[in-house]
Amino acid sequence: MSESCYHCGTECPKRPIVFDEKPFCCSGCKTVYSILSENGMTGYYELNNAPGKRPEASDSKYAFLDNEVIAKDLISFQEGRLTGMHTFMPNMHCSSCIWLLENLHKLEPGVKSSQVNFSKREAYIVFEHETISIRRMAEFLDALGYPPVIGKQAENSKKIINKRFIVQLGVAFFCFGNIMLFSFPEYFTVDETYNEFRNFFAYLIFAFSIPILLFSARDYLISAYKALRTKVLNLDVPISLGILVLYAKSTADIFMGEGPGYMDSFAGFILFLLLGKWFQHRTHDAMSFERDYKSYFPLAVKRINGEKEEIVQIENIIPDDKLLIHNGEILPADAILQSDLAQVDYSFVTGESDLISKKKGDLLYAGGKLSGRAVEVSVKSAVKRSYLTSLWNNQIFEKEKSGLSKIQDTLSRYFLVGLLIVTTIIGGFWLYFDASMFIPVVTAVLIVACPCALSISYPFTFGMILRSIGRNGLYLKNTRVIEELDGITDIAFDKTGTLTTGSSKDVNYGGEELSIEQIQFLDAATKSSTHPMSVNIRAFLQDNYDIPEAKALQFEEQQGLGLVVSDGTNELKLGSYRFLGVDKIDDETSSFVSWNGQVLGRFFVKQHFRKGIENLVQDLQNQGYRLHVITGDNERAREDLEQIFQGRAVLNFHQSPNDKLEYIEKLQKSGGKVLMFGDGLNDAGALQQSNVGISVSDNVYQFSPACDGILDAGHFKDIPRIMTLSKYGKKALRVNFIFSLLYNVVGLSIAASGLMSPIVAAILMPLSSVTVAVLSFTQVNFKSKKLGLLRAQL
Repeated sequence: MSESCYHCGTECPKRPIVFDEKPFCCSGCKTVYSILSENGMTGYYELNNAPGKRPEASDSKYAFLDNEVIAKDLISFQEGRLTGMHTFMPNMHCSSCIWLLENLHKLEPGVKSSQVNFSKREAYIVFEHETISIRRMAEFLDALGYPPVIGKQAENSKKIINKRFIVQLGVAFFCFGNIMLFSFPEYFTVDETYNEFRNFFAYLIFAFSIPILLFSARDYLISAYKALRTKVLNLDVPISLGILVLYAKSTADIFMGEGPGYMDSFAGFILFLLLGKWFQHRTHDAMSFERDYKSYFPLAVKRINGEKEEIVQIENIIPDDKLLIHNGEILPADAILQSDLAQVDYSFVTGESDLISKKKGDLLYAGGKLSGRAVEVSVKSAVKRSYLTSLWNNQIFEKEKSGLSKIQDTLSRYFLVGLLIVTTIIGGFWLYFDASMFIPVVTAVLIVACPCALSISYPFTFGMILRSIGRNGLYLKNTRVIEELDGITDIAFDKTGTLTTGSSKDVNYGGEELSIEQIQFLDAATKSSTHPMSVNIRAFLQDNYDIPEAKALQFEEQQGLGLVVSDGTNELKLGSYRFLGVDKIDDETSSFVSWNGQVLGRFFVKQHFRKGIENLVQDLQNQGYRLHVITGDNERAREDLEQIFQGRAVLNFHQSPNDKLEYIEKLQKSGGKVLMFGDGLNDAGALQQSNVGISVSDNVYQFSPACDGILDAGHFKDIPRIMTLSKYGKKALRVNFIFSLLYNVVGLSIAASGLMSPIVAAILMPLSSVTVAVLSFTQVNFKSKKLGLLRAQL
């Protein structure tokens, strides 16, 4: 008896290649195993037995990538020694594939990182092109059994896969219609004339069943085969078992002259399976589109229109637009640098935080974070929200995975094991008492029992809440955040730019008269910063002075302290009294200005608390949350804050960015789960440390990957209602779980009793998924309407 290949599971030749006392069908499989073994990654085989794919010869398959012009079109990022490429990998099929592809850096030293999007069969790989070329990278992936499909070929492959599914559905529908037509006389008592044609019609029915089995049902059968080969159970195993049992019995009946058997049920089963799959894909695609392009990630940016600056949504940006990018902001699109110099940090793209110097005319890639003075850029290509969303979901910023989704995955796995055990018991019962009922009962049981309703409950329910919250001004990173919001015990607020707002009309200057050069320096400093104080001061300067463009200046921003600009001769500082090293004068909210070490004066900024904040605080307190204020400001606002929070909040002043982070840690160590609202810049560390960090923005154009969400400040008063809706998620999920349980208990009971035909079971199976989707939509919309949050969705 021949052995199976240890790597890919295929049958080995009579004389297999033996390496490390393990059989391999070819040198390719042996090479892949040796690579894994040398790097201490044989755990790949512990996830699944023989999980690999057999590599194909590829001596010249990727030779075209040696052409730099062609290769450049396939690269999404290239800077310094690093290159980033997106690849489509249709051979990705299970958990071991994900595990292997996300550990490529352990196999190939040139690979820096790899992120996998399993639902789209895509991977984003960053590698050192000096160590491994793009051609070698492609050949390396091919050798592992995951040949990359790159560029236009990937789009064509996706289109082919989608087109094939539509054809599969069409073939199933056509054959089902003809099978039902020829089976029609079987449902009625007919005269003996029909018996003369019965076998003829049965053979016609068999002929129409072949395309359904070999083409329309092939994906289920192949998936089940792969799962069994690797000793893993998935949903396609019981489905395929039901398909084969039903088909084998019907085929035997046809060739034994006993009529068409259950071919009508078989054809109907496949058709309704595909219809259910189509429905789920359409719903998932619609929700993904909503998240990627409408409400999930609402970036805006400053566009230069003549001499004016305007804030525009990034979908309105077109090539050749001139944009103003501030210190700490993310480039939303590939662009050409128009300013003389720029310092760019590509850590969100590559995971490495080294600053890269760029000069006028250089290409800047989307996802780079500007460090230093504000620069002007000219847009080279359109913005891709989905690409920016992938940066936001970078594993670097990922927190602990949610518990509900893990529980659901575990239940789904045990469900399949339990289903096969129950089916065996029921089959044995009918085989003993009435063998004629064995096939229809077992088939109906295998078909009607389905964990789909259980599996899609979590993504559908929380996905609907994610969309509803997004359309009401709070844009969350993923569904995990909604689950985290449900367990929040403490809510912490920054003050400036979060609880308060201001404008140029609320700014006054007191001190020595400023020279034109000093005003130029001030304008350059505040132009580069997105801190609320800087934004208001710059607006004041533009309203009151005619400011000529300053020459290139060096810029530095120290979070929570202030700004420094210099030209090598003169230096201007703008910030707190501590930053400038002067004595505290009073508790006025102000920013001091110094010129070459001499204090000139200060800007007084009168801040206003946001409208409706008193009701917001009261509602949150009534919901049982413990409230905290942690701010770098002085205590001048203590009296106002104590009145707003009615003495029921902990107030902390003079807090540095590190103090804020340590305060969050202290709350967490005492058992609290913290939701933090901040400005996204000075509070980045605290936002990252908190269980949920929300960046509040008046113009919704700051992007901090460290935060879990972005709140449009215009919806600040809606926070209590949004929190209530997020808490409703678990209640809605319980309703769906109960429905799934009842569906399977009732469906299995009826099927086990022999009162359900396979075709009825085939209809009920996708119908359960449809019902879950409808339940999720109805529950979330009803709750949103009740809370007054539905208006933005209509």
